Amino acid sequence: MVRGRVPVIAGVLHHSVETAAALSRFAGDCGADFVQALVQNLPWGGPPQSTEVLRYFRLLGDRTPKS
Repeated sequence: MVRGRVPVIAGVLHHSVETAAALSRFAGDCGADFVQALVQNLPWGGPPQSTEVLRYFRLLGDRTPKS
């Protein structure tokens, strides 16, 4: 919360689930109330398949704390 009034939402974007999870935990440790995670295009170009997006968020959810 900013001055106890406005929630802070941090954005996380990284190809690696492990790095995205570490960034999410860091954001929480710094006081973020929420984390918005995004999935990047594939490193070699183009959007990921639906199954890849679901897998990414499942893995990320397993590696980050929930409150």
